[in-house]
Amino acid sequence: VKLTPKHYAYLKISEGCNHSCSFCIIPSLRGPLETFPIESVLQTAENLVKAGVKELLVIGQDTSAYGLDVKYPTGFYNGRPIKTRFYELCEALGRFGIWVRLHYGYPYPHVDKVLPLMAVRDIVLFPSMVVPLFVGRPRSLRAVEKALSQDKLIALVTQKNSRIENPKPKDLYKIGTVGLILKTIYLSENRLKVVVQVLSRIEVKEFLQEDPYFEIRIEPCKEKEPEIITPEVEALMRTVKENVEKLLALKGVLNPEISSAIQSVEEPGRLCDLITIYLKLKVKTAQELLETLDIVERLKKISEILLQEIEITTLQNKIQSEAQEEIGRSQGEYFLREQLRAIKRELGEFEDIDTEIEELQRKIKKAKMPKEVEKEALKQLK
Repeated sequence: VKLTPKHYAYLKISEGCNHSCSFCIIPSLRGPLETFPIESVLQTAENLVKAGVKELLVIGQDTSAYGLDVKYPTGFYNGRPIKTRFYELCEALGRFGIWVRLHYGYPYPHVDKVLPLMAVRDIVLFPSMVVPLFVGRPRSLRAVEKALSQDKLIALVTQKNSRIENPKPKDLYKIGTVGLILKTIYLSENRLKVVVQVLSRIEVKEFLQEDPYFEIRIEPCKEKEPEIITPEVEALMRTVKENVEKLLALKGVLNPEISSAIQSVEEPGRLCDLITIYLKLKVKTAQELLETLDIVERLKKISEILLQEIEITTLQNKIQSEAQEEIGRSQGEYFLREQLRAIKRELGEFEDIDTEIEELQRKIKKAKMPKEVEKEALKQLK
């Protein structure tokens, strides 16, 4: 049933989305990305053209990720092989000789080969993160300006040493991410805040220039995904989900929304990247995770980190609890002593007690005890 005017029609090519953006509920409503078979999409497009449609509006929750979930298999249309991939789909639609408009597209997973680079300090950024970044260094400001003048894409690479104010190429890691600038807030003439959605991992292949900003040639990282979710991988994922919820509960930050977001993820790679948002990892550890392209291996590393964090957090909570008990006990003892002093004062015994205490203090000091022993004796006397 076609409900639009005769001259145009919508062509849906996929359902759902793999991005877990904090501001969007599409994945929870529509589920993860589900690519429609390319042969059925093209056949639908052909039928619409034959019916007189002059403009196709291509839609999906994330159209440019078309084919990503099924790993770009080869389909057949009119007896010819064609890959289930965004580029090939666009080329095929272009041959119908009508207008084709692409809606709801993200740069991911197709990124430019040359990008401006911004060095970041004290943080490693992972795909699916939406983070605010404060920008003040001249090179970084120029890089953001360049990105905003183009397609808002920028490479984000962490410094090896955060204390270096003007890093050189050798001071940066080789694996980083590409981000899409969502919002820019100018704080002053030489300082701004950008909100960035991190899209995918990249490898820095070459520095094309260093001034007035870093410009690099990049290649998207090819992650090694498991062909099927084996029982071992499924067990690992369940363990990781349980342990991250246990850790967040120990920290007192677990809520139903976070729990739902974690439990809804079915792809091991995306699960690992999502969990890093809730872990305060050291830069070196986080960078190792970013550079682990074997997803099963990354899952194992995340599992080990979670076990260590649970042990540390449990011990930390125990220490804090014991400290609070000691403080409460000391405060209780002080309160009781003050009450006793008040009672003695009312009974007229206060002066005798003070005289006795002063005599004991003189004896303690005269005994020439070790400093720690004398300190404890005087404390007990009080």
